Amino acid sequence: GGEAERALEAANGSVGEAERLLSPESAENRKKACEILLYALSGKSYELSKALLLPKYKREKLYDILDSLLLLLLQRQKEKYGFGAQPFPPAGELADLLASAGKRSLARAGAAVISCMTALEASANVNAAASRLAVELIVAASK
Repeated sequence: GGEAERALEAANGSVGEAERLLSPESAENRKKACEILLYALSGKSYELSKALLLPKYKREKLYDILDSLLLLLLQRQKEKYGFGAQPFPPAGELADLLASAGKRSLARAGAAVISCMTALEASANVNAAASRLAVELIVAASK
């Protein structure tokens, strides 16, 4: 099916959630999430830190990007175990890196993202949370 059908499937049949997934803001968040994950999986710590810290994201925006990043990781895990394709599959180098990433690396990266999201919910300093995430993603990808 097309992008709309895949979004509806990803949203578990919720039309409102599917529309949100197809919005320009969600597309931008996915693009940023892909960029962050690409830098993490390819071990580019400087670029990763810049991508997470330089835009000086507001708490909500960073949270939304991390939500997209977590979805990307979870969908990759599902795909790895034969539970269906991703609604918005990454392309190029990121697709190759995700395909070759071990399940432990993906799980550690997911745990780091969840930890950062939890910290943001608890009113942690946004830059401190993003800095810690950058380090944890590089460590997750290197093992």
